[in-house]
Amino acid sequence: MAQDDGTLRPVEGISQCPSARGDAPCCLSKHTWRKRKTGPCFPVRVLLCRTHGGHFTVYPQSFVPYGRERIAPATRGAPEPTASTSAAWAGTVFEAAARAAAGERAVRDAGFEEGPAKPRHSTQRRRVRLAARLLALSPEIDERLSEKVGQCLDLPGLDHRDERAAFARAATLRERGRVILSTLERLPQAGAFEQRLLGAGHLTGLWGPPSTWDARTSRRVFPPCGTPAPIPTPSPPLPPNENLPPPAPGAPATVPVS
Repeated sequence: MAQDDGTLRPVEGISQCPSARGDAPCCLSKHTWRKRKTGPCFPVRVLLCRTHGGHFTVYPQSFVPYGRERIAPATRGAPEPTASTSAAWAGTVFEAAARAAAGERAVRDAGFEEGPAKPRHSTQRRRVRLAARLLALSPEIDERLSEKVGQCLDLPGLDHRDERAAFARAATLRERGRVILSTLERLPQAGAFEQRLLGAGHLTGLWGPPSTWDARTSRRVFPPCGTPAPIPTPSPPLPPNENLPPPAPGAPATVPVS
């Protein structure tokens, strides 16, 4: 929750601690503020639970460990034609790769006092690896799974194979970022683009089965992209001779023996 002075504070209304098991209501009180060791430079609240005798930290929503990032540009469908590829993916999980492709290197050693405006090099490398895994460019993804991810993304198989080979040859973070952007340029932007990316992330083990909210039915919908096909329930075996026609009138009621 943003304050008038621009600082962030956790939302009020927390009623229990992580140790709560429903046996007794938690008696919570504010303990102190503490500085974050990494990430955005804002204090986080430490609460005390007198019922269970422990302290725990409260993070505002949209920040680690409750981090949330878009997987696609905010505009519906393809990015603006006039926008550069790196600018089109700003604010998404591919932003670190776009910055790396543009030659923007995060600082390797930044103190806490330098503020959140300086991204860390370790964070940039980690997010580039995540983007490569999401697109099945990473060598951690085997060939069979990469083919399945390529089909989920509607990416031509030969193009995907070429991008995987280029990523394997990439020796620097900038080269890897360029391969990721090249793959994004090959992806068809129309036709449930966000759902296809969600399905690819599920196939590569980045998150669970994707689901969307259908406002018309007020129910969750599991898109078919990237989700395993339902296994049909086998039919119960037929009783003996049930599939045989009844004997003709006057004919002996016998069953052929094979």
